[in-house]
Amino acid sequence: MATCTHCGKALKDGENFCTGCGNKRASRVSGKRKTAPLSKKQKLTFLIGGAAIVLLVAGHFIVTQLLDPVTKIKAMDRAVTEEDAEGFLDKLEVKKDAWLKEEEYLRYIKTSDWETIRERLTGAVHAEQEFDRIVRDDYGNPFFIVKKKPFLFYDRFEFEAVPTTVHVTTELSDTSFEVENETYDFKDPVERETLASAYPGTYEIKGKADGDYGGWKETWVLDIFSGENGYDFYADFLYSTYGIDTNKPEAVLFVNGKSTKKTLAEVGEIGPVPEDAKLELHAEWKNADGRVEKSEVVRPGDVSFGALPFLFGMEEEDAFLEEEQAPVEAAAPGGGEEQAAEFVEAFRTAYEEALNTRDYSRIEPFLKEGSVAASDLKSFMAGLEEDGSSYEFLTNEVSAIDARDENTFFLTTRETFVFHGADGASVDYDRKKEYRLVLVDGTFAIEEITIRDTDRN
Repeated sequence: MATCTHCGKALKDGENFCTGCGNKRASRVSGKRKTAPLSKKQKLTFLIGGAAIVLLVAGHFIVTQLLDPVTKIKAMDRAVTEEDAEGFLDKLEVKKDAWLKEEEYLRYIKTSDWETIRERLTGAVHAEQEFDRIVRDDYGNPFFIVKKKPFLFYDRFEFEAVPTTVHVTTELSDTSFEVENETYDFKDPVERETLASAYPGTYEIKGKADGDYGGWKETWVLDIFSGENGYDFYADFLYSTYGIDTNKPEAVLFVNGKSTKKTLAEVGEIGPVPEDAKLELHAEWKNADGRVEKSEVVRPGDVSFGALPFLFGMEEEDAFLEEEQAPVEAAAPGGGEEQAAEFVEAFRTAYEEALNTRDYSRIEPFLKEGSVAASDLKSFMAGLEEDGSSYEFLTNEVSAIDARDENTFFLTTRETFVFHGADGASVDYDRKKEYRLVLVDGTFAIEEITIRDTDRN
């Protein structure tokens, strides 16, 4: 039975008005309830919302694919197979200032058991840890660093290619190295100094150096490989260093006719000298009369080993050498010639031992304290190195003795000896000397030793 929609009173069939409240009876509607149409704004809202959901789903899928490290590793593997160096490096972070030859680097990766490195790379991205992981080969050499970084709601993985540190050692000053269009300058000698970073490959290095006695230009080829300890490059510029043989250490050295403004004592040694240097050296000394004396010109290229001679007075007709020398057996005032000769021979024996032991004290008792001989020999022996070289004295002949007075003797000797270098080379010496001996409290002492002539072989 129908009821009034206003008061709820029952209505009889055919009644169009309610007898209880008087309101018109509601019409009966058949079928579904009619819904009002959506407005344009509502339609646009629903459209935007749907598109956003689609974009979010699609974006999530795309980001997931782009950030998936396995996808990156697969792309790297494909690049190795196809020998696509550019495609391989596109998936890596590479140090910008490092030396890199792309094709050679990819070949090195491929021939370094890429399959094993690839598996270790995959394992590194699945490891449950936050810090960076280093991927190495079977020998412990680092190839890649796997870096895990947050990106929005995701984890982003980066693969950094590990370069090798190149160290340089050079004994020369003012050196310059050029490689891969980069120039590296060093003012002083360096030992295992960092030169650059390099990825495995073959690189050509051009080196230059400047010195007091000439310049160098050298080229080296380096085969760089992965290594945690780096690559050591020794810049072996070829040169020689010579000692100085002189009887006037205060003389000034000249190089190709130009004064160095340094005495031979200040120079100490000649070098480093380039192997192909065209040098002419001499020294100049002003004697007591103010006259400038010059040593003979010497060319380092003419001397294979040992000291360069800068000797003075060799061409003069020394009054002592012009005199009629008394034989060794002749008696002199005080009868000391024989003892003087024996003293010099004893000194030579001690001197050989002193040179080979680098011990100046062995000859010190033979020298007059504060004399030129004592100063020169002490300075010379102080410069000897413990390098394995040695001296072998062969003969010591006293050819003349001049007793100037009963306390002063001049002895002329001819001495031969062999210098054995640390590198196995030997030099024969035939030398003429003059010794000045004085009696001090009845005992001989050497006051001065002058080298008159030297022949080398």
